[in-house]
Amino acid sequence: MQNAHFLARLITAALVGLSCATLAFAQGDLPKVQRLAASDNNAANASDQQPASVLVYNYYNSDAVDSGRTDTLFNLTNTNPRAAAFVHVFFVGDDCLIADSFICMTANQTASFTASDVDPGVKGYMIAVATDGEIGCPINFNYLIGSEAVKWADGRTASFAAEGFKALYNGRLPGCNERSSIAELEFDGKRYSAAPRKLAVDKLGSLADGNSALLIVNSLNGNVITGAGMNIGGIEGLLFDDAENGSAFRRDDLKCQLSDKLTDAFPATAPLFSAKVPAGRTGWLNLMARDDRGITGAVVNFNPNAATTRGQFNSSHNLHHLSYTSAKLTIPVFPPTC
Repeated sequence: MQNAHFLARLITAALVGLSCATLAFAQGDLPKVQRLAASDNNAANASDQQPASVLVYNYYNSDAVDSGRTDTLFNLTNTNPRAAAFVHVFFVGDDCLIADSFICMTANQTASFTASDVDPGVKGYMIAVATDGEIGCPINFNYLIGSEAVKWADGRTASFAAEGFKALYNGRLPGCNERSSIAELEFDGKRYSAAPRKLAVDKLGSLADGNSALLIVNSLNGNVITGAGMNIGGIEGLLFDDAENGSAFRRDDLKCQLSDKLTDAFPATAPLFSAKVPAGRTGWLNLMARDDRGITGAVVNFNPNAATTRGQFNSSHNLHHLSYTSAKLTIPVFPPTC
């Protein structure tokens, strides 16, 4: 773990000055509207549309030399109108090297900072955990929201909302006290919102049309102090064409983050991706960790012809959650340093 005090100084410096593709349906084949019951909007599951006590920012990068071309802007907001927020932030590198710091915010405060200021030259994902201001124990503080903007040197850009995991207990995390040196965040639908298990990309454009989709998958398991148990391991999934035909794929030996462009090499399907989704057609995929593990992720599509070619677009979004499971992160406990 990198020096937290060093990162805290960097974040403090960074905060100075702050006080659609068209779908065609045949006549008679229009999809029917299905109204959902209020209970289907369940705080017991993670979502990027809810304030929460734990936020996951699915990707960040920066170039230590040329941050004008490659960088990430993080945004974090405390929506509580009366209470301050003490947020323990973990920068999880794709190689499972982890740095941490604290951000302390007044009521109704928003803060923005760049990856090039706090963790230059690294790519990975960020986890923000609400804690108390005295001990550093996780607490129920379902008032945090966040977002990020990312840019790459190849011209790819993305915007993501932070995925929120609500605390489902009252007050301080049960079992955490002034004698604690660690705390376990259980994303099980009881302590915190349940972790995503199976994820999906709802639309993939053809390589032949100039599309380049960057797939991102992150681990929500393990010990952020040592990195132990944080590897994703293997993933498996299905790539579908627009005629409902699925082809299986897998990927092994993944560390904390998968970040790879979809090509004929990955996912390695039969038939190959370029044949399964030919020019003018679309597909979609789903995936999950081979072991029963919590994961999150995102996708970023870049098409250099988007500005001039009808029907071609650039896009980005968090991966859709198809099912949920339990996951557990172990974090250090110590008083906020700000």
